[in-house]
Amino acid sequence: MSQGAPPVLDYDVDMIEPPKWPKAVGITSIVIGAVMVGCAGCGVVGSIFGQAMVPPEMQNQMPPSQISPGMMIHLAAGVVADILLIVAGGMTLGRKIAGRHLHLAYAGFAVVLFGIGVWLQFQHQAVMQQWAAQNPDNPTAKAMQGPMGSIGLIIGIVIGAIFGFLYPLFLTIWFGFVKRTEESMTGGIERPNPAA
Repeated sequence: MSQGAPPVLDYDVDMIEPPKWPKAVGITSIVIGAVMVGCAGCGVVGSIFGQAMVPPEMQNQMPPSQISPGMMIHLAAGVVADILLIVAGGMTLGRKIAGRHLHLAYAGFAVVLFGIGVWLQFQHQAVMQQWAAQNPDNPTAKAMQGPMGSIGLIIGIVIGAIFGFLYPLFLTIWFGFVKRTEESMTGGIERPNPAA
């Protein structure tokens, strides 16, 4: 009986579990991006067809068109950013390093858009308040000048801060300082190349 080297254990790579965070971050990005694209679509439809849905006898009580050209450009840029976030989420789900780069690009773009969006909201609020001051007998103007008048602006800024600032800030920290390599996405597991 010959004594040789001890047998080498052949661990199956499939037994090693890759990190779970790419799935969580990828799905979160896809969901947020899809929801924001849907919200943008509703905003466009509401601004274009909103007054047409109001009964004719109430149309003179409504403020003038609520969306400016600057807001339309901002909305279109936001949709582009949200589509970028969806693609970044998909790449991250696939554990591709491109997901990191796209998330960082989205984060920078989203923070700039957030700042512009807040500025546009304040401009829009000033126009609405001027209209309300010029139409003091209008029921809509009275509601806008009451204590609940600025609630819409506050809600809009809070929602914008959550999706347009806090999540991009998280992505900047996560992909900029914490998960910087492809190995952090795969756990060091070599994935077979289907093209090979």
